[in-house]
Amino acid sequence: MKGRLLVGVLLLAAFSIWKGAVPAFQRVYSDFSNYYVSARLILENQPLDSLYNDGWFRKKARAYGIEEPGKFSPFPPITAFALLPLAGFEPLSAQRVFTVLNLILILGCIWLVRDLTGWSWNHSALLILVSGLGLANNLRFGQVYIVVLFLTLLSYSAALQNKNPLSGGLLAGVAAFKYFTIIYLPAYWLHGKKSLVYLSLGALILLIIFQYLFFGRALMIEFFANSFLPHLDAQLSGQGVYHFYFQSWEGFLQFLFVADPQYNPDPLVSWPEGKSWVKYSILLILLSCIVLGITKLKTFPIDRRLPWYLCLFGFGGFTLIPASATYHFVMMAFPVMVYCSIPSLHRNWKALVLFLYGCIGFIPYGLTHWLGMHAGIFFGFPRLWAVHLLFFTLLISIYRVHRSELNSR
Repeated sequence: MKGRLLVGVLLLAAFSIWKGAVPAFQRVYSDFSNYYVSARLILENQPLDSLYNDGWFRKKARAYGIEEPGKFSPFPPITAFALLPLAGFEPLSAQRVFTVLNLILILGCIWLVRDLTGWSWNHSALLILVSGLGLANNLRFGQVYIVVLFLTLLSYSAALQNKNPLSGGLLAGVAAFKYFTIIYLPAYWLHGKKSLVYLSLGALILLIIFQYLFFGRALMIEFFANSFLPHLDAQLSGQGVYHFYFQSWEGFLQFLFVADPQYNPDPLVSWPEGKSWVKYSILLILLSCIVLGITKLKTFPIDRRLPWYLCLFGFGGFTLIPASATYHFVMMAFPVMVYCSIPSLHRNWKALVLFLYGCIGFIPYGLTHWLGMHAGIFFGFPRLWAVHLLFFTLLISIYRVHRSELNSR
């Protein structure tokens, strides 16, 4: 068994290197260039008032020798600082350095998982590597979600040691760049770690104030009005709505209800107004499920609630993402780890969650996109369904453990 596990880990590692690290060493991709160009502009003290002008941003990228089309939207302005330490390198050299850093951080994530759970090195590596395409595409496109995962794990480790300033500060720093990690603050609040939440929110407010002072009022207003709010509604600058890339309810319902002469001439039901009604009804149902989960978890012994809360908000948060890409799902390794380390859960439930997470990592998107176009739109959104299966698996396991607790009293 140990030998087969090791072989599996080595194959998964080879997949990530082959599909991710090797291409990243060969040319600069647009995701990396978006971070790099904005950092280079700061380093060279250039005007930043046109950051969200896609045409202007692409001209700047080409001036640095990057031919890949890019854009800064929908990033918050502070994201321009993310690669500032690498902005002095030429683009390809900077991406290579960042790729090596990401590989080191993958090892760091594995080490943290082992430290937090007591699992073997192989099991810890399996959890990180089974994210498959998510991990590979982070490496390939120069995305920052491996960094986000590492810092989230580090924050959790600090929280367990009651190092609230460190834990809250790490969460705030990550949330300022990538909003998703703020979803864990309610979990810490419900568990009673209110000082951690206060410290995190305070640090986040300071970072927002810094952005305002550094970038100016006009750019912050432009970001909020033309980038942040549309992003919440799955409207991404320069991206169409009739595709399967950023799988969410918004995209699925767009195909289902909204006709388009070129991209969607025959929707199942031509009812544009109904799209919003259905979308917000689904949102309400998902939020109600989270609230229901909270009420069940409040009956658990207080010292056992935090992992459950983190899983509930982690998995629930992924069902609510307005638009998702493969590389986002590296972040799901955190709630999956927490779930699989809960002692009271039967191993079958843990295996099911890990299996579903692995399915998300290895969806054959070329095939599912083809099926979506020719066999029915349902087949074009497999990641959306897998995420909801994960969430409802969590809810069922909460209910079963809750019922077991009641029966044992």
